[in-house]
Amino acid sequence: MSRLWRTVNKFARKFSSVDESEMARFSAQASEWYNPNGPYALLHKMNPIRTGFIRQHLELFNPQSTPSKPFKGLNVLDIGCGGGFLSNSLFRLGANVTGVDANFDNIQTAKQYNPKINFVHSKIEDIQTEYDVVVGLEILEHVTDPAAFVNECFRVTKPGGMLFFSTINRNLKSYLGTIFIAEGLGWVPKGTHTYDKYITPDELKEMCGGFAGLKGMEYIPGCGFKLTNDTSMNYIAAVKKE
Repeated sequence: MSRLWRTVNKFARKFSSVDESEMARFSAQASEWYNPNGPYALLHKMNPIRTGFIRQHLELFNPQSTPSKPFKGLNVLDIGCGGGFLSNSLFRLGANVTGVDANFDNIQTAKQYNPKINFVHSKIEDIQTEYDVVVGLEILEHVTDPAAFVNECFRVTKPGGMLFFSTINRNLKSYLGTIFIAEGLGWVPKGTHTYDKYITPDELKEMCGGFAGLKGMEYIPGCGFKLTNDTSMNYIAAVKKE
């Protein structure tokens, strides 16, 4: 086990922009976003608790919140929206959602599923509007300069606004869980994860200047995901922009 861990830690952590191989993989899988048994099956299972975590923080943040529309009146940017899972959930809860993804095929799938949402093919660097809330879920492990990405998210967030990030911790447990097991057993396609792009909660906290909330997202086979205090695998964080 220790030999495997030493091998894992040999990987260098280098970041730039999302590489072409990742973009090509997302394009090839774009039609599978709403297949509950396809390559995004785990995201289907994860989406309810991600939405619940965001709701816990925004209900108190939003003065227009109502029981049925807790995000009413909030302008939300879902960056790296993919096929629009989270965008649709936020939209149903009353948010004015703009979903942005750098992959054209992802955006086309999202538009087909819900044409009422403003889905845009763009990079965050090209966005000039400020939003009340910015979310970047399951995207940090797919960019090669996460600190620059986080800075861009802060740039497009209004003063006093909220940001949400989720990603994968970097340790032996996460390597075994996401690459050795999940990819090895075919739960997700091989090549989905790159260990050296994983980010620890402390690293993300330093990029953000602190958290307003932090939870782990634990997967239990046969039951799905639940929020826990264990951040050793997947985790989600809330941040307040002062």
